[in-house]
Amino acid sequence: RTMGVQLQLKLSYYNRPGDLTHKPDRDEFSGYEGIISELRIDRSVQWSYVRRSPVGIAFGVEATVMVTGSYKLFDVQKLISTVVEFCVLMQLPSLLVQLVALYCLGFLSSIYRRARQKLF
Repeated sequence: RTMGVQLQLKLSYYNRPGDLTHKPDRDEFSGYEGIISELRIDRSVQWSYVRRSPVGIAFGVEATVMVTGSYKLFDVQKLISTVVEFCVLMQLPSLLVQLVALYCLGFLSSIYRRARQKLF
């Protein structure tokens, strides 16, 4: 008989140590700020393991990789960029300039308001 084995490599990424599937006995991650990666290897020994491949029949080790988990990062620069893009798309700068020109410049505002009115 021919012996075979199947390996499943599971990579999990987390923000906090509390999200790990393996709970460490000691406080390994106290004070750690960052992304944690956990590698779990599951094996399955099988007799006469056969895998049909383009080359033919293969015996031996098959490895599969699975990536899971979730993590979140906060980026201040991305937040500011998003807010500025939203303001530009909503045409807030042009409305703000119009508001200042028509109502906040004193005597000049009255001139601008009269010039803005359309005559029929």
